[in-house]
Amino acid sequence: MSIHKLAVLVLGVMIALAACQPTGFKPASVPMASPVPTSVSAPTLMPTLPPTPLPRAVVDSGIRGTISLGPTCPGPQRIDQICTQPYAATLIITRPDGTEAARVTSSEIDGSFSVDLPAGDYTIAPLKDPQKPLPAPRPATVDVVVEAGAYTQIDIQFDTGMR
Repeated sequence: MSIHKLAVLVLGVMIALAACQPTGFKPASVPMASPVPTSVSAPTLMPTLPPTPLPRAVVDSGIRGTISLGPTCPGPQRIDQICTQPYAATLIITRPDGTEAARVTSSEIDGSFSVDLPAGDYTIAPLKDPQKPLPAPRPATVDVVVEAGAYTQIDIQFDTGMR
């Protein structure tokens, strides 16, 4: 923006503000400087660098598994009958001290999930879906040990209560 345009903009703002003053308002007298400066120095531009990303820890271990819902068939199960189905759920993974280590917000369409975690002991507590009526399906809580450099495979089943 040129100096002339800036001076016109400032003058316009001052006129607009003066029009908004209550009746009887008398501004203090301020000595006016020259409306156009006689010399202008160019602003100094400092080069800016993009922020350095924090290094991410490489985790080559964690938990992988499936979530299922069952039984889904009434009565005794026949030999060729599959009475479970994949289920989407939210899993809360906590450390032994009760702090949350991770959250898997939903599983895949086939019920599978995966979460990267460092080696250690964890408890997985699936959250009950608030949209589903009580008492079923009831989730199970699972204790898991994750070994360094490996993924622990688990299966979590939500019990429908159907027998």
